[in-house]
Amino acid sequence: MNYLKLKYFKIEYEIKSYKSPLSIHLSKYESCSIQYLIINGRFPFKSLNNLLCYLPELRHLSINSLVHYQDYFEENEFSPMKLKYLKYVSPKFDCIRFNKVEKILKEFLYYVQILRLTTRYDKAYLNAKRWEELIVSYMPYLRIFDINYVLDKNSTYHHSMNQFNSSFRIEKNWFFTHQHDWKKVQMMECFIQQIHIDEKTMDFIGK
Repeated sequence: MNYLKLKYFKIEYEIKSYKSPLSIHLSKYESCSIQYLIINGRFPFKSLNNLLCYLPELRHLSINSLVHYQDYFEENEFSPMKLKYLKYVSPKFDCIRFNKVEKILKEFLYYVQILRLTTRYDKAYLNAKRWEELIVSYMPYLRIFDINYVLDKNSTYHHSMNQFNSSFRIEKNWFFTHQHDWKKVQMMECFIQQIHIDEKTMDFIGK
């Protein structure tokens, strides 16, 4: 099988919790035709930049666990590459700082229309002003933005939620809703916030 001609690729695997996932490096001289990529397994965040550079035709990306470990994490040189076909992205970041994620969003997700991310701990993800600037400057085609944020039970976040109801959002006709999931999992609580960028999104959600 010639994997360079694949259009759809889904992989599931398990790595023991105490072991680090191996770093992955793909040749910059090759590219793959995969359009739909689903990774169900602990994938090294360190290798995400390299993976995206390898997939210029990617349209749909879902990774259910992006991780890093302190012993090998280091800064990567990011090669700007706006993936013009990439419309749907759904990653889960496991304790990765927002400033690291922000670089990926800026460099690769210019054309993305739907972004659904899950994360925890770093409250920078709840900075409404930062998201406004990021969406306007680097993700102008975004229509739906969902964030599922897991926080410490004793943390407060209502002030952060109020920031999303800003005059800027009203001027842009962005619809904002959020909901709470009070299910307790290891003393954690979750909430989901959703921003609808335009009225067309409301019809899209209903389908």
